Amino acid sequence: MTPVMLTGKCDANCQLCYTNRSRNPDELKWHEIKEVIDQTRALGSRTFYIAGEGEPLLDENIFEIFRYCKEVGMDILMFTNGLLLSNEEYCRKTLGISNKDLVKIIADAPVYLYHKLWSADPKKNRELMGLSKVDYEYLPFKLKGKKILLPTGLYLLMQELPLERVGIESYVEERTIDELVDTIIPLIKETGIKSYIDPLMHSGRGFCVHDYDPDPKKVEKIKDYMVRENCGRVPYILVVQN
Repeated sequence: MTPVMLTGKCDANCQLCYTNRSRNPDELKWHEIKEVIDQTRALGSRTFYIAGEGEPLLDENIFEIFRYCKEVGMDILMFTNGLLLSNEEYCRKTLGISNKDLVKIIADAPVYLYHKLWSADPKKNRELMGLSKVDYEYLPFKLKGKKILLPTGLYLLMQELPLERVGIESYVEERTIDELVDTIIPLIKETGIKSYIDPLMHSGRGFCVHDYDPDPKKVEKIKDYMVRENCGRVPYILVVQN
């Protein structure tokens, strides 16, 4: 696996961003990214992992990465806040294509994509992600007989991609823990999509901020779904950041 941080640009302003994007990014150029892909692939890597210091779909090289990884047979694992996927006007203004077209490009590429879902409540989600200029559009989804709202991008990904290539990224804190138990984990279980549920990380904007630490008794209910729990493997030894 080849973990690479791409752009530091982001269109969200999450209250507890673990990176905080505090430095001016000296972003990798395409020829540098291609060299990283070629070298690590020669060493045996088969997955290009885009964790992101910001929003990777805003990186000017993202479509070239999609194209080249498909050409050389390398999978892509990446995380997105989904704003470009979930707001057609914003996507057209930013990338010159519709959000549906963007989903089709992702479906055609070897991408395994985790879409942020901190809350299915639009008001709460807007607060957690610090959204002001751009917001999600939502579509209804039936979950065990009740209607919930999903960001349009996540809904479209579930329609267009094999479900093993779609995932939800969420965050465990006091304001999200009940919804994780009652809505998000049941959604994961019913649909069979992947999940990446992070414990609250006290770094970036969350450094020394303990106001939203969740109740340990509630966390116990979802511990089997949380990443970094009882992990005994080291997946990589080098991260290329800038």
